[in-house]
Amino acid sequence: MKRLLIFWALVTTMCAHAEFTNLIYTHALDGFVLNQTNIPAVRSIQGGTVIKVSYTGDWSNEMKGAFEYACKIWEENLPSIPPIIIRASISQFTGSNASALSTVRTQGLVVNDEWNWNRFSLNPRMKAVIFKEYVIGACHQFVDSLPSDAFNTPDILITYNSSRLDEMSFSLNQVQEEKFDFVTLVLRDIARGLGFMSSFTAESEIEELYAPNRKLHAFEELLSEQLFAADVSQTPYIAATNDSLILHVGTGDKYNTINLYAPATWQNGISLNYTLPEADKPITQLLTPYFYKGCSFRDIADDYSSLFFYGLLWQPNFTTGDNNSSSESGSTEEIVPYKGLISPPGASSLTTSTFGSIINRPTPVDTLLQSYDFSVETLCKPYTFFILPDSISSTNHTGWAAALLKKDGKWDPVFYAYHLYPSLTIDVNDFQMGDLDDYARTCDGYLRCRVTHATPRRNAPSGYYDYAVSYFAIDEIPQIIKPQITSEVTYSSTNPYAKTITISMKNLEGATAVIAEILDEGETNPRRIDLLDFRKGHFQVTVDREYYSDITVVAYNDNGSTRSATIHVPAESAANSPISPFKASLTGHEITIVPEAIEILDRQSSIEYQILPIMETGPTALVGRLTSTKESINIEDLTPGLYVLLYSDSRGRQGTLKFRR
Repeated sequence: MKRLLIFWALVTTMCAHAEFTNLIYTHALDGFVLNQTNIPAVRSIQGGTVIKVSYTGDWSNEMKGAFEYACKIWEENLPSIPPIIIRASISQFTGSNASALSTVRTQGLVVNDEWNWNRFSLNPRMKAVIFKEYVIGACHQFVDSLPSDAFNTPDILITYNSSRLDEMSFSLNQVQEEKFDFVTLVLRDIARGLGFMSSFTAESEIEELYAPNRKLHAFEELLSEQLFAADVSQTPYIAATNDSLILHVGTGDKYNTINLYAPATWQNGISLNYTLPEADKPITQLLTPYFYKGCSFRDIADDYSSLFFYGLLWQPNFTTGDNNSSSESGSTEEIVPYKGLISPPGASSLTTSTFGSIINRPTPVDTLLQSYDFSVETLCKPYTFFILPDSISSTNHTGWAAALLKKDGKWDPVFYAYHLYPSLTIDVNDFQMGDLDDYARTCDGYLRCRVTHATPRRNAPSGYYDYAVSYFAIDEIPQIIKPQITSEVTYSSTNPYAKTITISMKNLEGATAVIAEILDEGETNPRRIDLLDFRKGHFQVTVDREYYSDITVVAYNDNGSTRSATIHVPAESAANSPISPFKASLTGHEITIVPEAIEILDRQSSIEYQILPIMETGPTALVGRLTSTKESINIEDLTPGLYVLLYSDSRGRQGTLKFRR
């Protein structure tokens, strides 16, 4: 019987080339199970990384808001690396996977790593390792060459099945109805894209396990080692179909285990791709195979250092003698109040690790990359621990620096103090901040702040520092909500003048109340709608079809309010107006012209009219203008005979009335 054969070939230096992992399809089980874990109020902040998203397909702001909310949850749990780029798409699924919810594919490169092994490295891992090499100042380098667009293209590609979007809840609150929680689905898909997936296949009839038709990435390497480390009486196939497979990750205090789902009957795309849930390991609950409608797994707060550094190999496999050291820590236990004070730990509480930063790196990592128009310095510098304002010399990092994380993943330096004080209280009012809309937010809507204390290292060459890095969440006024009209328009069956439109929204995090203001044409004061359930991501508003309306969304919290850009809802053209909008009637010597239905705003345009004699020539009998339905046309002075009344309003709606005087 054949065994799974996995080997690494030592090769000579060669240019990297891009590859993708196999498509991983996300399936769900039929039924409804209300199983939920919510985001804990107090949780650790592992670093300062953002996930940048581009969209392909028909995404509403409601859907984008839910996707980006999931990104914010993951961002808090990622170590500091350059931004991860995701392209999110919507498409129709066909074939055997027509019922799948989503697919995930991760881009990577076949590179020569630090030991000159020709390996397949996923982009997120490559960014993490190159960044750590840069800040350590290592003379080694992870990869010998990269294409110039290596970090400008999507790292992760996620596609959602358009035929199943109606089964999704895009609310930021946990799902209560019989729908799939889209935020949880995105959290699962991002985990796959970071590297927690495998593409092994098997044939149950002959009990043979196959590796993907490409080089393995880090998680698959670890998995293959476990399969071969099984009891000698077991083949890799038997080990992979033994109900579960315990994956051992890390060493020492960073040791961890994950119990992978390995059903007795192998299922391609499912076996070894899901985890059996354990109460103290949030990621195992997130990646459970038991995903139903009604499941919301939002609590993924944990220390994933062992999984990222050892399971996904996000840590260099070497050390240097005089590299600097730093400690990173952060928590949401104490939110810095609006315009409040920050009291970060200083040198007196500094604890160090083998991860640090350096000013004068011995050998620039990008020396051999210049011919590829790729600069490690350009990639990494905006994300390092100590970023100085332009007015401060970049050769002296001694003292305190505070920076705010921007949506593009870069840190904006907003405060600097050239002091060696072991402690310092920083007033947020002293921050030199830019446009608030440019800064990244947590999933609670807080600003993300980093404070660094740099101390020259004793008995070390000039330019070596110890960094104490603290992350903070700062309370702030709410974000500017981004509203958008969807294609959903409903016309009233009882009122031909009314239509209901749906507005979808994003950037809802941080708001405690949201109000929609609707200013209708001809009105001086807007009407207001209190959106009590705004976190569901959309609301509906009824407007008059014959008049335009301007809609503004206002977000509030205890610190103040923000106003969205105004959405203009145009009036419909005369061709789309309700049929027979007016009714003219003669009573005695008075003709009245009134709407056939009660308009929702109880108003109408002014009406121009003229009365012409029928079968006679001569001047128009009467010409005039009505400015109110309370006015009427007096025909008492007309000569007896047959006449026709022609009338129209400013929007081109017309009507006629034939009458006898």
